[in-house]
Amino acid sequence: MAIAAVHAEEDADAPSLKRVSKPRAANRGSLPSHLPRIEEVIDRKA
Repeated sequence: MAIAAVHAEEDADAPSLKRVSKPRAANRGSLPSHLPRIEEVIDRKA
């Protein structure tokens, strides 16, 4: 019973652990160096 009281006090003192939602940072520019690179040039004629 005393252990439950200690845990209740700790929970009351601890700030909430909710994370602030922010946009996920996606790394879309860096591919692993072992992958083959294919450069494709598209010539656009007007």
